[in-house]
Amino acid sequence: MQPALERYAFSLKHPAHGRRAKADSTVTAYCESARRFDAFMLEMGGDYDQATVEAFVRDLEEVRHVAPATVGRHLDGLRSYFMFKGKAFDLANPQVRRKIPYYLKEEEWDRLFAVATRALREPTAQPPDVRKALFLRAAIMAYFGAGLRLSEGVNLKVRDVDASGFLRVLGKGNKEGVVAVEDEVVTALKEWIKLNPGSVYVFPGKQPGTHISSVWMDQVMKTLFRRAGLPEEVHVHTLRHSFGAYLRSKRVPLRTIQDQLRHSKVETTVWYTQGADEERRDEILKAGQFRKRE
Repeated sequence: MQPALERYAFSLKHPAHGRRAKADSTVTAYCESARRFDAFMLEMGGDYDQATVEAFVRDLEEVRHVAPATVGRHLDGLRSYFMFKGKAFDLANPQVRRKIPYYLKEEEWDRLFAVATRALREPTAQPPDVRKALFLRAAIMAYFGAGLRLSEGVNLKVRDVDASGFLRVLGKGNKEGVVAVEDEVVTALKEWIKLNPGSVYVFPGKQPGTHISSVWMDQVMKTLFRRAGLPEEVHVHTLRHSFGAYLRSKRVPLRTIQDQLRHSKVETTVWYTQGADEERRDEILKAGQFRKRE
């Protein structure tokens, strides 16, 4: 990374004036947007100004055919980058029609859980298979049963699993939160923890005091999803969507779901749970009580 971008990255991780530090994934994305803009600016002979940003966006949209959501993410990064340089521009993000998140239906969840824990129901299962099944059960309980983000799951510490039914979570921007969970979630995590005595993390890495990487967890879970015959679009974050949609389907108040998912805005929670609302409307339409009266 170039020295200027290294300084920018440092400012994002260690901001002044009490601002919240950016997550590593955000730092990486913002620096990539800054790098691409600098390369474009150098090639076009531009500057850190409105006209060059507009030309950069036109290049993304008309030449490279970048999706509106991705263009918006680049603009978010450039606003931060320009602020770091004492500059600014006035350009709104392109409008994006947000797709309703996919979430697991009840039969899909049942199939996923059955595939993950099959070895636990087989009397002749070998110890390595039993261990893997306990790991997979703990993982899907963390992501579906508690609605954790991918990074929150791998960073979960043993001391943060409270037997009384709560998980202490380090979320976005190193913000701590508490998630209430069912007893089955705690049991699944505790049984996996027993297999790793002395570990700091619930999902320990190969080296003492470390946890498995988000990339490794993501790959393992994708393999599980394919084994369970779930659609290609299903990923770890889908389990978080499913958790929110499930709570909504059970008429849990939006504010409670917001607290559980630790969304800063309730609008995000509404978007997460929109699929459950639409499914409930479909059920009402199928019932058709007014059509039956005609």
